This record gives sequence, structure tokens and C-alpha cells, in this order.
Amino acid sequence: TSVTGEYLDKFTSPIFMLFFILSGANLDFGVFFGDAALLVVSIAAIYLIFRVIGKWLGAATGSTIAKSEPIVKKYLGFTLVPQAGVALGLANNAKTFLSSETVNHAELGTLIFTVIIVSTIIYELTGPLITKWALTKAGEIQPQQN
Repeated sequence: TSVTGEYLDKFTSPIFMLFFILSGANLDFGVFFGDAALLVVSIAAIYLIFRVIGKWLGAATGSTIAKSEPIVKKYLGFTLVPQAGVALGLANNAKTFLSSETVNHAELGTLIFTVIIVSTIIYELTGPLITKWALTKAGEIQPQQN
């Protein structure tokens, strides 16, 4: 690791932490307990599942077109599961736009933001484990010996 990399690593974690704290502060848990709770949970589950399927199919298709090794085609999509900043930024923009006076669909903006932030939390908790599993299965990293 370079000196610059070590220096930047000291700032990366606090910046990420601040970003997630500010995003989480806007999370409205009330949508999970209101009249549309089943709808919200259903949309979140569908988004979670189909995003992973889309990443896997997209990576497999791209790997096929690029004539990559079969092992790359099989596991690359799983390494794309973690999600963070861009999705939260776009969801926040959608919430702001939909909450504006000209559009006036604040509930939809809150729903989109909530689904994205909850899925981001799930992806960030499970993504590194899934990525490690995929990289181990692909032979790119060696399993740790206890």
C-alpha cells in the first residue's frame, strides 16, 4: 500500500460513516407499519431479488460476449451485489423531486427512498460475504485456514 493510499484510508471510513448516518436519518420506518406496509415489503423484496438476478444475468451475458472463462461467467455477477452511494444519491434525488410542489408525490418519493436505503443496508451487510464466497469459488482467493 502506498503512503497516499494509507493516508486516504484514514478519511474514507469516516466519510462513508457520515454518508450512511445522514441517509439513515432520513429513513421513514413508518412506511413499514402503515396501510401500505405489505406493498412496501413486497416492493423491497422484489427489488432485492431482481437486482441480484439482473446483476448476475448482466455479468453472465457480458462475460459470454467477451468470451471470458466459464468461471468468470458463473461468479462475476455475485461480486456486484454490494450497493451504496450512487443508489442512495439517486434515491434521495427522486425523493426530493417527487416531494416538490410541482410534482407533489411525497409518499412515492418516501417509498422509493425507503426501499433503496433498506436494500442498501441488506446488500452492504450480505454483499461482502457473497463477494468473498464468489471469489473463493472462482479460485481468485484462497479460503482462510483457522
